[in-house]
Amino acid sequence: MPDPAPGNDPLPADQALLGPALLEIDLALAVAMLAATVLVALSAAALMALAAADPRRLRLLALRGNLRAADVGRLLAEGRLPLRALRVVLRLSVGLVAGAAAALAYGHGGPGAAVAAAVAAAAAAGVAIDGAARDAAMARPERAALALHGVAALAEGTIGPLLRLVDRLRGQAAPGEGAGAPPDPDQAATLPAGADAAAARDARDELAMLRSVAELDEVTVGEIMVHRRNLDAIDADAAPRAIVERALRSPHTRLPVWRDNPENIVGVLHVKALARAVQESGDGLDDLDVLQLASAPWFVPDSTTLLDLLQAFRTRRERFALVVDEYGVLEGAVTLEDILEEIVGEIGDELDSGVPGVRPQPDGSCLVEGTVTIRDINRALDWGLPDDNAATIAGLVLHEARQIPAVGQVFSFFGFRFEVVRRQRNQLLLLRVLPPSGKRRRHVHAQRHGRAVPPASP
Repeated sequence: MPDPAPGNDPLPADQALLGPALLEIDLALAVAMLAATVLVALSAAALMALAAADPRRLRLLALRGNLRAADVGRLLAEGRLPLRALRVVLRLSVGLVAGAAAALAYGHGGPGAAVAAAVAAAAAAGVAIDGAARDAAMARPERAALALHGVAALAEGTIGPLLRLVDRLRGQAAPGEGAGAPPDPDQAATLPAGADAAAARDARDELAMLRSVAELDEVTVGEIMVHRRNLDAIDADAAPRAIVERALRSPHTRLPVWRDNPENIVGVLHVKALARAVQESGDGLDDLDVLQLASAPWFVPDSTTLLDLLQAFRTRRERFALVVDEYGVLEGAVTLEDILEEIVGEIGDELDSGVPGVRPQPDGSCLVEGTVTIRDINRALDWGLPDDNAATIAGLVLHEARQIPAVGQVFSFFGFRFEVVRRQRNQLLLLRVLPPSGKRRRHVHAQRHGRAVPPASP
């Protein structure tokens, strides 16, 4: 048998088997380096998103039913622990990238190539990829936090217990878990007695505002409007001096102007325009034409949501709208201030004296005019009466009683006692409302803080 040609000696058996194994090792190292690079980007982006996200916006999203926002809120309630856990994951990921790159280069170029590859990979992962991921998350931190909450939760669940253990061994509380942590608005109502009362009250108010903002697209103008019976309007055919006196007596700056019929609104008069016209005319008010000073009325359906009306106010640069029903019949009026009060609560000024139409009595009851809205009295006195089927106190009694009650008739609904004090035809003008004992204490607190009108005779 002829000898093999020189230079074509077959590889030894062990070397022939080693080649595919080395190839598999290189492939595994490349996959590990790629996975570690992805983990660097995810952990860096999650770290920046959690640090930059606005907790108020996240709580607002959670109140509107976003489950991811609620999960992110729970992570933020842990203080700085999730951020510390993400930093550990980030450093481990950068180290894994550098180690995989070094091992891959060592098999082909020796120790020098391994060191160079490790430095280059660490620089690329720790600077370029990390920076790019952070910039991307910083552009929209809340959206990034919602998308990457799983990464943060996984890091907190795996690394968090180790960090807590280290903190306990060092005799420290985990950052964000100590007594100095700010109160969570969702838990402010259950803060212990020794907690900062002012901080708890501020947190409750903030949460109430967020809930009101979240409900703007659910509440309609028909629920908060001033009813047409209570509108402070001006007769266009009245004498000019009577119009001026009426405008001066009114606490409002915009007054509807009607003709022939109080429900026939033909304009909206701004008191500033009237004052300017009076100043220019001197003592001669006889030539004053109120319709020339009034602007065209703007009507909106009673089914318009507060969010839509707020956007329309901004687009049209308006502050006053008249509300009509599906048949075009005037129902009332709504202003920009009414919407703001839905968010922040009653906005008082030097002319206001508490909750209009609510007069507290010494026995803990309240004389409430029938036109007072349920939302206003709930906000002022924290009564919690339902407003799903009625907008006013009178409407609530009529809905629950299923009849038009007589004067002196008494009903008990939702733990409250309602007594009809005054009635005109089919309209309930005044009711005496006695809240449950727990609500009475809150009512007395509100009265002491000037949130109710002083007692007056019915």
